[in-house]
Amino acid sequence: MQRRSLAVIVLCLAPLALIGCKAAPSTLAQARAHDADPPQLWSKRGSAALSGPGRLALAEISVEFVTSKFETGDKRQAAFIPPHPVFLAAGAAGVGRKDIEFDDAAFDQIAQRVGQSLRYELTSRGWDVIDPAQTTTASAFAGFDALEPGEARPVSELNFAATDTGRVRTMRVLPTEGGRVITGPTGKREENARKTLLTELGADALLRAVIRVGVYNGRASFEEGSRLLLTTAKGASTLTAHRSLLSDTPVLDDNATNATLSVSQSSYLNAVGNSAPVFLRQAIDALER
Repeated sequence: MQRRSLAVIVLCLAPLALIGCKAAPSTLAQARAHDADPPQLWSKRGSAALSGPGRLALAEISVEFVTSKFETGDKRQAAFIPPHPVFLAAGAAGVGRKDIEFDDAAFDQIAQRVGQSLRYELTSRGWDVIDPAQTTTASAFAGFDALEPGEARPVSELNFAATDTGRVRTMRVLPTEGGRVITGPTGKREENARKTLLTELGADALLRAVIRVGVYNGRASFEEGSRLLLTTAKGASTLTAHRSLLSDTPVLDDNATNATLSVSQSSYLNAVGNSAPVFLRQAIDALER
């Protein structure tokens, strides 16, 4: 009864919260239907460009799995939820909460498939790629704070801003391609660590990639909030996904409910194979400009 009452109150206050809604994510089919002018998923800040081909070092490929979030509405998400006591109480009561359940084995397999997709996109453009497994052995890698090889990082967030697939509550971050999850430093120190590593490896470009994935409307989501950090001898650039891309096919299994989104491993891996290349191809296209 208490949860139902909170839901009613939240609905009454929804117009206040929904001032400024995110555009609904595009599906893979919608993106392909506009090949001449596809939805622009990424935005770039900085002057460095991925001009090559040449020798490219991958400092990190990590995959952020959204494991719990809050959603508002159906197709479009509120850009911001005010820190009002009613909304805080509604969140505590679980109103709009979606828990995403991946099988333990699925985490690693999905992360590896995403990493392979990024590597393929780079090698298909002629880049000679230095794996994260090799990059992490360089002495300059000590300039980063990083987890042990293969170690996952749990992330809990308290935020009021949302992406186009909802407000993240928890994530699990996994490394791929034999690398490590980088946890720090930030800002200028992080950029300097990348420059030092670039110099030691004698590479033309160095890339850190953090790709966020989840589930939205029953489909695999390659999400807003993903980011790539590029370093070259000429400078650095940050690429951030400002829109998500959804798979065409559903990825939930028969145990899924409205609140617990139980993922089918095989369906999700198929979705990665079909959708991740499009998401990542746009990212590399943007870095080349």
